[in-house]
Amino acid sequence: MKNLSSFVPLICLCFLCFAFVGCQSKEKDTKQSDNITKPTPKVDIADIEDGIKAFITNKAAENDGYFLVKDDNKLLRLHLVRVHTEYLSNLGPNSHFACVDLADTSGDVYDVDFFMEGKPGEMEVTETTVHKLNGKPFYSWKQKPDKTWYRLPVAEASNKLLGVIEGEDQFQFNYEVILPTIEGTAKMWIPVAVTDHFQEIELIKQEVPGKHEIIKDDVNKNDILFLDLSSEESGKPVTLVYNVKRKEKGPYEDSSEIAPRYLESSALMPVGRRFRELALEAIGEKRKTVILCKPGLYTTIS
Repeated sequence: MKNLSSFVPLICLCFLCFAFVGCQSKEKDTKQSDNITKPTPKVDIADIEDGIKAFITNKAAENDGYFLVKDDNKLLRLHLVRVHTEYLSNLGPNSHFACVDLADTSGDVYDVDFFMEGKPGEMEVTETTVHKLNGKPFYSWKQKPDKTWYRLPVAEASNKLLGVIEGEDQFQFNYEVILPTIEGTAKMWIPVAVTDHFQEIELIKQEVPGKHEIIKDDVNKNDILFLDLSSEESGKPVTLVYNVKRKEKGPYEDSSEIAPRYLESSALMPVGRRFRELALEAIGEKRKTVILCKPGLYTTIS
């Protein structure tokens, strides 16, 4: 019978080797798991919209209801009009871009670009620049080959970069409205786009509830969708989808005569002394404040 005592050191040595290898493996796995970066959850567009709205609202609350923007040497006192949801962007895990319309007390509308950093609910604005005033841009955005963007002065920007389409343009136009709650019956008129010298129109989809028909206006050459509605149509959508092909419209000579009815006075658009009387009556004491005159005047003649 063999002596087992000679095998004991060998068994112990093998056990220690396995234990050492096992520890190394665990240590290696631990290091590898520590080096793995957990993916940062992508911020939704709705989170960016909420973030910029919250920022503007909070800052306005600190300044008597006005959001302050410094533009060159001027300090603009603005109110939020709308967020351009179509331009909201994720620039990185915690970097975001927003384009917002804000208006001052005189009625001028400023398009302002915001860069933000942070997670949902914790976003802070890092940069603010005035992009447009009443639709007129001060600069344009151009993309580099590496997919990053930079500001380009308007004087150096092409018409295409500024969104000016020359010659001809094609697009799909979607019109949709949700009918309100209808008690009893209601009637609705919707202008229908038609083909003329400067555009070709194709109605490719029409979903209209209730009784309806197309009315031809032979005098003005218009088509009108007429709807005769009941309470059963409450909350239903009215959808019209067009394929549109438009030609660039510049100055052109029109040999046709202007119909006298366009220049004559009417109940909705009086001319001469009667119009002046209505205007002064509508404006009242606000006649020196032009921006405040417009709503009263338009309400009177409409």
